[in-house]
This record gives sequence, C-alpha cells and structure tokens, in this order.
Amino acid sequence: MPASQTGKETPPLLTVNASGFFNLSDQSVFLNLGSEVSWSDNLYSDFGMYVSYGDSLTNHPAPQLINFRSEFGSYPHSLYANLKYYF
Repeated sequence: MPASQTGKETPPLLTVNASGFFNLSDQSVFLNLGSEVSWSDNLYSDFGMYVSYGDSLTNHPAPQLINFRSEFGSYPHSLYANLKYYF
C-alpha cells in the first residue's frame, strides 16, 4: 500500500502536515490534513481533517453479514481540534 507524507514549517509558530494512503487493490484513499500552532512556550493547538474515499460497506440482514467493499470507504469524514498546555 503506497503512503506519502509531507510537512512544511512556515513561520516558526505554525506547522502544516499532510499524509495519505492509497490502496492499490480496491482504489480507496485516506487523507489527513492538519496544522499545529504554538501560541506560547507551553500552549499549543492543532486542528485538521480526515477524508476518505472508496466503496462503502454493505449490510445483508439475513444472514447477518457486513461486507467491507474497500479498506477506507467506510471511514467517516472527520474534523478535529486540540488544545495542549504543558506545565
């Protein structure tokens, strides 16, 4: 499974990151885009998003079967934020 990651430190107080995974067998993709900000020596925040593409899962009621049609297709799209204070 190919994977890639890159990062860029813009001004010393801001870091931007991106990474991705691509499944060659089912053509599904998982991407992560994020950023971290340093507000002071002890205070940081980060935020970002997870995005996935691919065939979603199927549910067969009888018999009870769940079929994952791709590795990343059933992952939800997500946003996150985090505030960190070190003491």
